[in-house]
Amino acid sequence: MTREGAASASTPPKSGPVDVHVLDRVADFLTETCKSDELDERLEIEGASGGVLRVVESLNALLDKMWVKQFQLAAKQEMLEKVIEIRTNEVHEILDHVSTGFLLTLRDESVLDNFSRCCADIFGVPDLRGRKLSELLRLGERERAHFSMCYEQIFDGFLPPEVCTGQLPSELVLDSRTYRIDGAPVLGNDGRVAKVFFTITDTTHLRKVEAENVLRQALVEIIRQRDTFKIFLSETSQAFGAARDWPSQARMRNCLLPREFIIIYISNRNVRD
Repeated sequence: MTREGAASASTPPKSGPVDVHVLDRVADFLTETCKSDELDERLEIEGASGGVLRVVESLNALLDKMWVKQFQLAAKQEMLEKVIEIRTNEVHEILDHVSTGFLLTLRDESVLDNFSRCCADIFGVPDLRGRKLSELLRLGERERAHFSMCYEQIFDGFLPPEVCTGQLPSELVLDSRTYRIDGAPVLGNDGRVAKVFFTITDTTHLRKVEAENVLRQALVEIIRQRDTFKIFLSETSQAFGAARDWPSQARMRNCLLPREFIIIYISNRNVRD
């Protein structure tokens, strides 16, 4: 092989001039593809050959691969949404059937929409979304101002959140029923208090039972210490008689003793005896 033949064999052939029309066609296709959410279109150039054909085939192969990835991602996203929907329905089913009130409030005291159905029965309001908690509690003007001040301190961060929530009223009376309300801070991604989670429990029956137990205990002590109770009645009768002879508010208050005093009185008599 001559020197000239070897040189020509080692040198790659020069490519011909690139058709500007082909470049514009590829650029327009890529622009339209970027604007579209779908990857269904493919590039077609009539009479493409050589390098242009390889560009078209490679680009279409890349789009095919991207389409498969997009389809897989969409399928996973749809599956995830189904799982979230199922879990959300399960949570709402629980919230709709529990006898305890659950609700979340923001810094402005507004109630979020993921509250339990029991809250609507407690506050007598069908929709609590956006309502201020201090208004729902039906507090007086002074009590509402105190509640709002203590509630704001939960988000200020000057005191531990547990201390601030402990300053909020723990019991309330609505429509002749008593409730216990407990608040717990919910931290955001920045580590600061973002919401407050409240639990509201109906304690009407519990308070009634407690009052009955106090009365029952007093009656048991009366029966067990009948003689001491007779002395108590005699002294009480004498005190009322003295109050009639010399009426005054202080004297009358001393005579009107709560029933819990019976147990204290009997215990003191036992100590003296």
